[in-house]
Formats: sequence, structure tokens, C-alpha cells
Amino acid sequence: FPFGIIADKYGRRPVLFLSLLGDLLQTAWVMMVVSASYPQVIKYRLSHFLVYFPDVFSIWAIIPGSLFFLIGGGGPMAGAMVWTIVADVVPTAERTGVFFRLFAASLLFNVMVNPISAWLLNYDPWLSMWIGLGFLIAGTLSVLLIPETLRFRQKADNRRRHGPGHEDDAEPEEHGHGVSLSKHSVLKQAWFTVKNDMQHVRRFIFASKTVIMLIVTVATY
Repeated sequence: FPFGIIADKYGRRPVLFLSLLGDLLQTAWVMMVVSASYPQVIKYRLSHFLVYFPDVFSIWAIIPGSLFFLIGGGGPMAGAMVWTIVADVVPTAERTGVFFRLFAASLLFNVMVNPISAWLLNYDPWLSMWIGLGFLIAGTLSVLLIPETLRFRQKADNRRRHGPGHEDDAEPEEHGHGVSLSKHSVLKQAWFTVKNDMQHVRRFIFASKTVIMLIVTVATY
């Protein structure tokens, strides 16, 4: 919920970047822990000190690595942001077809990559992980090149509410004439914002039985 609110207020690109960054850090952590726990089966180590200290980590140290998903919500949040970005820039009449093609492309990519990863295991068990880490780094950095699409969604919503001739491109007015807010005012405003957003989330979830059914179904799946 917090990352969804951030995406609707500040943009999709920051949330997508944070989610991929969390995935990247979690993957790097797992590789470091495994390489430090089992150096005898590793040809490519993350750093030279692992050669001299092979028992730095226990294999159970993999578990805390999931805390990196708190940075951006992990893979599910990245997928949600991809669908949201597509929905922002694709017209409603074409959206279903684009969604199907995007989903089909992801399935095709999974079908191709899994046999390739299994084939690479014949040469080195870490080769596919290093290649995957490289693609994850490239994907995380490439998010910075994606234009922000939140403005497109805001313009479309304004046109739908006020009519096709309405344009709301004006920048928000500055209030306070440059006077800096006190620390108490900033905390009060932040608390009000969080409280208001949580009320919107609660109304959105519990006001519709359909939404509740979808959440329960996805959670049990």
C-alpha cells in the first residue's frame, strides 16, 4: 500500500527503480552468503576476502536478505508498476491487446531462459547467476531512462472529469510565499497525509466485496 500511494503521488519510475534495486540487493546478498558458505564449489567469488575467510556466513544468513524487499516491494511491485506504466500511455481501447502481448512475451521469455540456465549448469553453477545479476543491474539502471508517465494519467483523469477541452497543465500554486515550515508543522502535515492515504486505502478495500474477494483469492494463490 505505501508504494502504491507513492506511485500515485510522486511517480511510477521511483517505485519501479526501488523495487528492482531491492531485488538486486537481495540477489547480491544471496550470492555473497552462498559463496562464503561453500567456497569449495565456487569458481567466481564476489570478493577476494572470501578465499581467506570461507566461514564468514552461515547458510541461514540467506533469510535476512529478504529484508531488502522492503526497499521497494520486490518483484510483485515491479510487475505492478510495469502494468501501471503501460496503462498510463496506452489508450483504453488498445489496452487489453497490449496487456495480452506483454504477458505472452514474458511467458515466452521464461520458456526460453529456463532451458538456457539448465544448460549453463553443465559448465558452471554460478555462470547463470552472474549473467542474471548482470541483466538485473542493467534493468535497474535502465529504469532511469524511462520517462515519467504519471502526468499522462493525471491529464487523462482531468479530461474525463472536466470534459475534452479542459487542460490542467498549470503548476500548483506556491503557498506560504517561501516561508519555511517549522519541524512541528512538517511532522503534522506528514501525519495528516499518511492518515488521509490510509483512509482512502481502507475505503477502497472494504467498500467493495469484489475487491475483498480478489485480494483473498490472490493471497491464497
